[in-house]
Amino acid sequence: MAQKKDPQQKYAKLLMPGEQMSFVLRPHWRFIVAGLCVGIVVIVGWWLWASAWEKWLGVNATIPKYIGAFVAIIILLRYTIRPIVQWLFTKYYFTTYRVMTRKGVVTRKAADIPLDKVSNVYYEQQFWDRVLRCGSLIIDSSGGDGFTIE
Repeated sequence: MAQKKDPQQKYAKLLMPGEQMSFVLRPHWRFIVAGLCVGIVVIVGWWLWASAWEKWLGVNATIPKYIGAFVAIIILLRYTIRPIVQWLFTKYYFTTYRVMTRKGVVTRKAADIPLDKVSNVYYEQQFWDRVLRCGSLIIDSSGGDGFTIE
């Protein structure tokens, strides 16, 4: 019978001695919806662009099709792939002693606030945030540093 791993072992490198992981969050999925919509529009637009040039020029339409594909790839990388990768690599950790953020792919950014240094906690919800049951949590510390959990 296979031994079941302790869920705390997964986060052992983040935890201090005696600390327990309470829960882990990532930003709400609404942050990638716009990028996915842009991606769908760009792919459909490129397909229409390529088929229009092919109808007009026939087999000689390879250069306009490649130009359209190049532009589509640049737009997809900037407005679709980048937000999805940022979303995947952003996590918020809540432990018994502190709140931590980790974000970034190439350049990692981290922030930790011990729970005993938290001075204020605020939340913000716009209209669509209320509809989607999400919002922003703003945590301030007594040292003046804080962060926002989207």
